[in-house]
Amino acid sequence: MGILATASTTGRRRQRLRVLSAVALIASGVLLLSTLLPWLRLTFIVSLSVRGLDTTEGTVCFAAAVIGAALAVLAMVQGRPAVLIGAAIAGVVALIAQVVLAFRLDEAFHDNLAGQSGDEVRDLVGQVVSLDVGWVLALIAALVMVLAGIYEPSAAGVRDRLRR
Repeated sequence: MGILATASTTGRRRQRLRVLSAVALIASGVLLLSTLLPWLRLTFIVSLSVRGLDTTEGTVCFAAAVIGAALAVLAMVQGRPAVLIGAAIAGVVALIAQVVLAFRLDEAFHDNLAGQSGDEVRDLVGQVVSLDVGWVLALIAALVMVLAGIYEPSAAGVRDRLRR
């Protein structure tokens, strides 16, 4: 009976790891696609937007998404939950980059307006710049990456402590 219970637990653990790896992979894909969407918007007399890849933070998020996807696939193939922690770390890097962008909205937009518009539009940037749908989607995807990456290792640690 003990061998069957252990095999059943191991099978459930592998299945849960596959599901979490798939969730992290999908979240990485969403994060990657969100960098192609507008992250910043200026809406006043004119409407201008900056997509994620046009910012330094968006490029960091793109790289984190690629690395997170690769690690999620690796965790799925190898069946090792510790590899999935790497996807969570990539998600944390993406979250940090997004928070940095949120704190420097006017600078990020100003950097991308160089040579595209007159001085009067650039002067308005600090007053009417907002985050756009791509940034929000990237934030949600990065959070899902982090949660999917830390769930299985933390659940395994709790199970080990309860067994003692």
